[in-house]
Amino acid sequence: MISRIVASLVAGTLSAALSAVAQTSSESDALEQAERIESCLRDAGAFSSSALRNCASKSSCKAPAVVSRPLRLEWRDGEGHPAWSANDRARLADLGTMRLDQVMGQYSGVHRVSTSAQPIDTLTVETLFFGADSVHRELRDWVQLPRQVTITLRLQRATTNEVIGTHTIEARVPAGVQPYQRGTSSAPWLQKSLDEMQRGSTALLDVYACEPVVFMLTKTRSGQTALSLRDLQGVTAGLRVLLVPTAGRDTPEPHTIARVTAVEPGSSATLEAINGDLRSCANGDCVAVAL
Repeated sequence: MISRIVASLVAGTLSAALSAVAQTSSESDALEQAERIESCLRDAGAFSSSALRNCASKSSCKAPAVVSRPLRLEWRDGEGHPAWSANDRARLADLGTMRLDQVMGQYSGVHRVSTSAQPIDTLTVETLFFGADSVHRELRDWVQLPRQVTITLRLQRATTNEVIGTHTIEARVPAGVQPYQRGTSSAPWLQKSLDEMQRGSTALLDVYACEPVVFMLTKTRSGQTALSLRDLQGVTAGLRVLLVPTAGRDTPEPHTIARVTAVEPGSSATLEAINGDLRSCANGDCVAVAL
């Protein structure tokens, strides 16, 4: 019995020691990251959002994202064309939206939101329909005229309206005899469009795998400095962030490193300083980036 108690105490001590070592190592890594970001920002000169994104970009883009940022999906259907039926256009919009929903649902680091009180990045889909439309009405049920749809995916940043990237898809339907079964859902042009939308949107979203998540600061009801979570998801206690001043200061000083202590989902995450002083950002002239 005594030996079991001793073994239990030793195991508990060892576990606590390992936990302390892991925490120390994690804080050391955070300090190194903070120093790298600070050095890069000093070289960049005046603060800008693009400089912060570049300086705080992740060293490894393959690691799964901890924090998920919101993304809006907007489908802009082009004008109707006689060569394309209303059913064709509707199926493309419906199935295309479903496919892009799946991509965003499976992609680490983003999630779709329909509305938000804050400006958020947008993935826009624009369609343009073309084709021949002159055929004798007696042949219309038998002859399939050549037609084409161009689909453009555009990822746009909300804060600056900067176009982050685009991807264009062209699907063609050749001239020929009308198929006996005209089901749109299984048509080759539609399947190609959906597959290309999936590949193209995934490639566009890859930019978020390297970009840092930038938090605005807020105050809790008790006056504590906190991260504004807005539509962000995945923030948990223990997350380390670097507070970066957005305005020049007379006396440059090391930026504050803080740790999340409590989270109110959809609202805020309370901070405590690990290195530095939270009061250096008391005027709200700072943003925070995850380390």
